[in-house]
Amino acid sequence: LDMMGEQYRREINAWVRRKPLVYPQAAIEAGREGMAIVSFAVGRDGALVRARILRSTGSEDLDAAALATVRNAAPFPPPPSLLPTD
Repeated sequence: LDMMGEQYRREINAWVRRKPLVYPQAAIEAGREGMAIVSFAVGRDGALVRARILRSTGSEDLDAAALATVRNAAPFPPPPSLLPTD
């Protein structure tokens, strides 16, 4: 199951990266950059169950943009049936 879970995480990571990035215009103009770490859960049907910031960029609008990017990527491919879900 660990290998299957890791493969699914890689698939979802690639899925999110293929979607358009949401980047606030004000952050662009101000030259603000950062990388947020977002934790999220996917339901059996591929729906986004929850998302939260694990590591902040230090900028409220960039953190909100990171969450919006994940939300906009939903629905996701459903997880393999053998993987546990929350």
